[in-house]
Amino acid sequence: MVIAASLPRVDPNRMSEMSSSRNVNDLQRLVNDQQERLNAIANQMENVVQIVETIRREQREQADDVAGQLRDFGRQLSEIKSAQLNNQASVAKGMKSMTERIYSIMVELDELKKAREGDVVDLSRMKKVVKDIDTRTMLSGISLNGNGEDNNGQPGDVKVKIDGRDFCEPYPSSRSSKPPTGHR
Repeated sequence: MVIAASLPRVDPNRMSEMSSSRNVNDLQRLVNDQQERLNAIANQMENVVQIVETIRREQREQADDVAGQLRDFGRQLSEIKSAQLNNQASVAKGMKSMTERIYSIMVELDELKKAREGDVVDLSRMKKVVKDIDTRTMLSGISLNGNGEDNNGQPGDVKVKIDGRDFCEPYPSSRSSKPPTGHR
């Protein structure tokens, strides 16, 4: 080390030369100088040890902080993964329920179309009945007022037929859906 090289060494053969008082003073001064240097070096070493300990402590704290941040990051990452899986599951459930609802709406729409077609058939039958009534009224030559009575105050002879059945006759003679062409 550099410290040991800077200290002068005492040769045992030269001890006799040092016996004089001047040499003793020089030796004392030399010992004091070396003692001061050793104290300064010891202080520097203590400072270096304190600096090294401070650096080690700071590094441990930083390592602990980084480890804590990594733990937090890992926890957040697992929470995000869990939330993502939950979101995917809820999206899948939502899509399934939406498809089921669309299917049920389509079924209802088909049923409504069928019912509407039935209503259209019923309406066309009713139109036919009304036309039959108008035709019979015109053919019989009776002019009815707004109350369904002829001008004489007598009710008119109006027959209603639906699907070829005459509702005024208890036992119809013909089952034809066509209106009669002549007078009976």
